[in-house]
Amino acid sequence: MAKKQIQLRLNAVGEALGISMRQLAKSIGRSEGWVSSLGNLKGDGISSEDLSKIIDTYPEVNKDYLLTGNGSPIREDYDTLTELPDTYEPKSEDYRELCMAYRADLAETREDLRRQREAYFALMEVNNKLFAELARIQAACLAAGLRISDEPNHLSPTPSSL
Repeated sequence: MAKKQIQLRLNAVGEALGISMRQLAKSIGRSEGWVSSLGNLKGDGISSEDLSKIIDTYPEVNKDYLLTGNGSPIREDYDTLTELPDTYEPKSEDYRELCMAYRADLAETREDLRRQREAYFALMEVNNKLFAELARIQAACLAAGLRISDEPNHLSPTPSSL
């Protein structure tokens, strides 16, 4: 595997995960300069052990992308809502913090959505009551021989009631 290509792919993975290369290296037990050394001709490149650690630590990473460059850095079939259970414990402390923040944001978003849904249904109920009241008023007006104008607050006698 070309060393420079894997370095570029790892940079893309880090960007997709929202973490720095230092955080990525630290999360798999490597030094801060590890990713930089991958592009260096003197370096050994990336080991299968390091690739496995990345995939184990970040299950959303597309292994095929890391190995071949095909596809996107994050698995297209990965759904964080279903594949990151509450019991999931990342191996990296930095990633653990990101997951906890994500879970908190997700819980807050779900609660906001629940409140908005309740408010929407309450407004729809009020709207339906207003339409029913409008229909009752229109029927009463017609029964009394009044025509309802298109102009606001304007009732006029119908020709038959004159």
